[in-house]
Amino acid sequence: MESVVSNAQNVGFMRLRDVLQVIPVSRSAWWAGCRRGFYPAPVKLGPRTTAWVRSDILNLAQRLRDGTVSFDMQAGEINEQGTTH
Repeated sequence: MESVVSNAQNVGFMRLRDVLQVIPVSRSAWWAGCRRGFYPAPVKLGPRTTAWVRSDILNLAQRLRDGTVSFDMQAGEINEQGTTH
């Protein structure tokens, strides 16, 4: 039963304010990272509604916790382990 609940929590979308609670960077750093491909691409849900796939954000957070990617605070970007941008 727990895996069903865990999977259900990964389904859906997150708005920017929710994303920034998980990945604590500024709004401008987040958007710049999306444009450069460091962060997951946004999904347009409507003409004025943008969101991100929840599982993409949670996977990024997990990779940060596991150390498979690192976060460069000065550059505001994600680096795969052993690489720099």
